[in-house]
Amino acid sequence: MAPHRILSVCVVIVTGNYTVTYPAGSYPAGSYCPHADDMIVDYGNHVVFDANGWKITGGGRVSSKAAFNLLGGSIEFDIDLSRANYGVNSNFYTVSPPYQNKGASNYCDIQGQHNTPCMEMDIIEANGNCGYGSCWHQWPNHNGGCDQSGCGTDMLLPQSSRSGSVHFKVTFANDGWMAVFMNGQENKAYNRWPDDGSKREVARVFKVAGAVLESSSWTGFVPFASKCGEGGDADSSHFEVHNLVVQGTVVQGPEPTKCNAPAPPPPTPPTRRRQTPPPPPPTPPPPTPPAPMPSTCTCGCTDAGLESCVRGCPTDDSFATCVSTCSAPCAGKCACGCTGADLESCVRGCPTDTFATCVGTCNSPCSSCTGGDDGSSLHDCVGSCASDGFAECVSCCTDEFPSII
Repeated sequence: MAPHRILSVCVVIVTGNYTVTYPAGSYPAGSYCPHADDMIVDYGNHVVFDANGWKITGGGRVSSKAAFNLLGGSIEFDIDLSRANYGVNSNFYTVSPPYQNKGASNYCDIQGQHNTPCMEMDIIEANGNCGYGSCWHQWPNHNGGCDQSGCGTDMLLPQSSRSGSVHFKVTFANDGWMAVFMNGQENKAYNRWPDDGSKREVARVFKVAGAVLESSSWTGFVPFASKCGEGGDADSSHFEVHNLVVQGTVVQGPEPTKCNAPAPPPPTPPTRRRQTPPPPPPTPPPPTPPAPMPSTCTCGCTDAGLESCVRGCPTDDSFATCVSTCSAPCAGKCACGCTGADLESCVRGCPTDTFATCVGTCNSPCSSCTGGDDGSSLHDCVGSCASDGFAECVSCCTDEFPSII
């Protein structure tokens, strides 16, 4: 960037937020929104591209591969200086090399410290988020006019820049006049007014060489040095540029991304060749019905349950007994007051030596020996007998559960 002398200062405070002129998808026809592939990182280890913009932390510089004829066009962007340190120059400007830009290897500006000097137009050189300057540089000498010292105009940044972005729009008339607007307010309090010769030079150079976009962060010259400070910490300084829109024609370099570039067409599906349909798959055999589940019947069995029980009997001497058990009625839990199948089951379970008594018990109504639940065995019954009338209770239990004795 080129240092310039400040002979007068125009102070304008702008408050409030400024809405970006072109919402996404509504850019003017033919406008460009350069993306990462359209830009070069000249230097810096902490440069990140973000859609049509970038973020620079510490020292660094980016530049466009293309050079634009901006006559009758404009450059528009949002710049976030909320984390830019005072005394650090965060900027956006153009240079016009007479050859295609390749980045740091052939960089040029008005001072000519790296290569042959070339025209430079400073859109914004910000001192942190305090104030900024704009400057014209047409002549690589110190003979007056917009020379290496430049024709400059300064303006303080609004309070909103401490916490968010400010919006810049720079227009270029066909006669070469550059007008810089911040949040809609033109910065035009020039210390030297750009004369007709400077305008003609801008128009001439834009037509033959175009303007390469440049943006960097560095320490050295800063506007408002006495008010905002100088010699700040560049390593921790950070600023961002977003929503960059360029209206112009490409003079040198590859054409960058257009803002309203149509979406790529969907891929054409491959042509399908006619193929002989494959033979139908063989018909699977009908499923084998599942074998019946083995019966768990072990007594009183009938039909399939009886067959299953018999087939499960051992083949030794106990086979006949097992078969009889399968077909015999199951012993029930009924021990008194039995009826129907329960009575038959109770009778079949009576022991031979007390058979008559047991049968009478099976058939007789149930009564409680213990005055409550007699349980299901002689042991349960006797265990529930109270001390009072214990002998009578035991006798009753013995009659109730004769098969246990």
